[in-house]
Amino acid sequence: MAYSYSALKEYQQCPRKYYENKILKKWPFLKTDAIMYGEEVHKALEEYVGKGVDLGKHSRFKGLADSITRIKGEKLVEF
Repeated sequence: MAYSYSALKEYQQCPRKYYENKILKKWPFLKTDAIMYGEEVHKALEEYVGKGVDLGKHSRFKGLADSITRIKGEKLVEF
């Protein structure tokens, strides 16, 4: 099972809430506009920085992606 930063943070804040949300799935998870935007940014950066795939339809993130690629050192995308 893979754990995201946000899932671990939720567990740290309230194990009961984590259990009811992630394990029992008592309430449906509703994606907000902010969540959908964040997923799009993450996917674009994962492909561009991690795999070298052209941004294509995600070209509006080019400035951000280029600033990340200029950082020295190894980039561990979705590590």
